[in-house]
Amino acid sequence: MQPKESFFEIVKHNGPPTMWRRVCCKFLKEYKVLDRAIQGIRRSESIKRAKRYKEPEVCRVYSDGEKVKLYLPILNWTDKDVKRFVKERNIQCHPLYYDETGRFRVERRLGCMGCPLKSDRGVNDFLKHPKLLKKLISSTQYFLDKSPDCESVRKFGDAYGVTYNNLFCDSYDEFETIMSPGLFGEQFNPERAIKEYFKIL
Repeated sequence: MQPKESFFEIVKHNGPPTMWRRVCCKFLKEYKVLDRAIQGIRRSESIKRAKRYKEPEVCRVYSDGEKVKLYLPILNWTDKDVKRFVKERNIQCHPLYYDETGRFRVERRLGCMGCPLKSDRGVNDFLKHPKLLKKLISSTQYFLDKSPDCESVRKFGDAYGVTYNNLFCDSYDEFETIMSPGLFGEQFNPERAIKEYFKIL
């Protein structure tokens, strides 16, 4: 089932995702397709998953009230269990699960590129794929231009300010401190900082 809008269309209409606002997940992956689903979620993948998933069968309720019966057959498997199963069955996994030497790396997580929930907030993805960041910035600016009275315009000014805050600041107070004029009146420029850091024009 294809989503109704692409990621960048979602950003244009709703603003960019952040650590606190996962707007893209709602439209791209957290919705009902069938009444029942099988997922490869494992408790050992993260503390959050260990707390959230206790049983191999759960009823998932989405934000629109739709319900799905989820079956989690490998919920209690460890990394060793997965490696053993893949080896015994001679299973070829997605190429991203293999390192440069061809070694299977079960601990790799295949989240979305540039996801703000990654430990580095997607910075490394954008360093590798600067065109992706440029598209995110232009889509964010489109949203801000259509919503000139929104809080993001007041706080951050433009898409570069929003993006800098989302990638490098832990709070709005930190962003404000960075933006405060320096000792000699110099002003921090988020656009210049982003373009230099990610080597984009």
